[in-house]
Amino acid sequence: MRNKHKAINDASCLETVIFGKNLKNLFENAAFKMYSLIAKPDSEKKKKPIKITVTANNTESLLMAYLKELMHYYLVRKILLCSVNVMSLTKNKVHAKLTGEELGRRHNIINDIKSVKYGAATGAVKIVKTRTGYKTEIIFDVNVA
Repeated sequence: MRNKHKAINDASCLETVIFGKNLKNLFENAAFKMYSLIAKPDSEKKKKPIKITVTANNTESLLMAYLKELMHYYLVRKILLCSVNVMSLTKNKVHAKLTGEELGRRHNIINDIKSVKYGAATGAVKIVKTRTGYKTEIIFDVNVA
């Protein structure tokens, strides 16, 4: 499993390339990558269990809807994701169990991500099958201080 992250021309965006050995792993890695760009969880704090179910018309739209749902936990509920386990995944539905912790002063925000966008090259998210699994490109908009 490789995760690659690179900044694109605009300082307010982070472009990522996410890899996974299968689609379930790709969804898990996308969530981990997004939250690793935000902040590091505090391993000593109490974790909150969270269950989410997201639906969409196809797998690419599902990945975006899933990441946007996870962004809701960061932006609105002030929860920092600690772990994610995709329990089931079809082409139009994902069910995941997460753990998170309340965001607080002890967290050092690395990138204040405000939204998730489609991949840069095509203008739309595209999940590509590779020799070793799957990959996709995702862009995160960040608030610049």
